[in-house]
Amino acid sequence: MPQEVHFDIPINESERAEKFYGGLFGWSFKKVPAPNMEYWVIRAPEGDALGGLIQRSGTDQSSINYYTVDSIDDALAKVGELGGKVLVGKTAIPYVGYNAQCVDTEGNSLGLWQNDKEAR
Repeated sequence: MPQEVHFDIPINESERAEKFYGGLFGWSFKKVPAPNMEYWVIRAPEGDALGGLIQRSGTDQSSINYYTVDSIDDALAKVGELGGKVLVGKTAIPYVGYNAQCVDTEGNSLGLWQNDKEAR
């Protein structure tokens, strides 16, 4: 069964967002290289990676929850078959896995995630 494994929170100002979420939840943040975006990994006080802060790209951009799938290619095909739309196709996160972003039939954004240490 797919499980939520990651989330991204769109932000306008990283320092302000870090102060808010760090103060509220005790999270820590680290800016990391990411393709075509500014990105900060969020870590729980225990050190586990939870999600990320992503530089906002539009005024209507909202948080995105990612769900695990066995095959991102199969899941992307099903999105279209079931009436959803693919916003960002399969993207490699080197040595970690693949992600993609979609919209469901109700207009909600969701992410798909496939673990794969061979991703390039």
